[in-house]
Amino acid sequence: MEQMPLVLRFVNDNCEICKLFFGFIPCDSGLSGEAIGSQILNSIKDLGLEMKFCVGQGYDGAGNMAGNCSGAAVRIKAIYPKALYVHCGSHVLNLCVANACNIQIVSNMMSNVRVISQFFNFSPKRFDVLKKKIEEMFPKAHHSRLIDVCRTRWIARIDGLDVFIEVLPAIIKCFELMINNNEKSWNHDSVRDANSYFFATRSFQFLVTLVVVSRCLEVTRPITKQFQSPNFDVFASHEKINLLHLALQQLRSDIEHSHGAWYSEAVLLGASVGVYEHKPRTIGKQLNRNNCPSESINEYYKKVITIPFLDHLSSQIQLRFSNKNIAVYNGFFATPTNVLNVAEWRSNFLLFSNEYEDELPEPRYIMTELNMWEDYWRSFKNSLPTTLTKLLPLIDRITFPNIFTLIQILATIPVTTCTCERSISVIRRLKTYLRSTDPI
Repeated sequence: MEQMPLVLRFVNDNCEICKLFFGFIPCDSGLSGEAIGSQILNSIKDLGLEMKFCVGQGYDGAGNMAGNCSGAAVRIKAIYPKALYVHCGSHVLNLCVANACNIQIVSNMMSNVRVISQFFNFSPKRFDVLKKKIEEMFPKAHHSRLIDVCRTRWIARIDGLDVFIEVLPAIIKCFELMINNNEKSWNHDSVRDANSYFFATRSFQFLVTLVVVSRCLEVTRPITKQFQSPNFDVFASHEKINLLHLALQQLRSDIEHSHGAWYSEAVLLGASVGVYEHKPRTIGKQLNRNNCPSESINEYYKKVITIPFLDHLSSQIQLRFSNKNIAVYNGFFATPTNVLNVAEWRSNFLLFSNEYEDELPEPRYIMTELNMWEDYWRSFKNSLPTTLTKLLPLIDRITFPNIFTLIQILATIPVTTCTCERSISVIRRLKTYLRSTDPI
């Protein structure tokens, strides 16, 4: 049975941003955008809520949900124009990384790491050998198994590469044991696969790609974890994405230093497993691999791995996180930092307030509130709030009823669908319990 989780995001009476799971909706009438949109509207009605108060809807990027012509988001927005569609930030970031990893040399490395992880994790016998070898060679290691670098689990991809680098010597030792097969304890398939993976991991190009991609993706790790926070708001999301883009630009502008450090790490990693610096030879014509002319091995890998991957990742983030809902981003101008530093913050914030004029309790006093709002923050003695979660409790609802309502709306607009993803992950436990319980 196809089921869809329903999660509602709202600001409660204590000015806390909440995301609550309300249940699974059976998709009895189909999976088209029209059917899902109708099911969502009916479910909201059954809860006794009114869709006219909906200010945002968040989904992944599937066509039946986000399609421009017949997706559920478009159909709902046609009836309730204030229900802005927000593509889940975690899914967007994952698409950025996945697209950057489509570079052939990076894709080959990720594929090798994934199949090697499965080679050990899907066999209790091989897993036990690797675990013992890790305990023997790296007694202080934080992990005793490899993490699968799948395309849909964001943190797993980053952590998986780090763990692979940390225990690489133990992995190669396991391959050598299987290839030698002195005790005849490994079957033909295990020996054949171990031999193939052994030569793949002892490629210097593989090691450089592994280190460079791992270090580049580490920059995305903090925001990847923050996106999964239930009270992460759209303002904090905007700030963190800008910070991530600046960090990638800094790595790109200082490419000599950043690549030099990563290349040195790859050289040391190679030395620990008996692999030394080399590069494919450069010839006059080459169609099936990178054939970039360079003065040194270091320079070659900088041109074929580091620069393309950084540029691709940075451009993807800039493209996919573009300000599509401009009116929403105009709401950021009422945050204390912008009020004190941006001269035209009033006019920009008014563009946001005009979108929700019908929701304001006293719209005729909005300009008076804005003037008092600036005076309030200029006289504020404590540290300025940096997120909507911290800002909401500080707003006097009697003095600033319109601003409080607008900030509340801004805080309600969804950022990610991680709570929905977690709910889906629980279905298998719920079904297992129901199926294993005798009916009364």
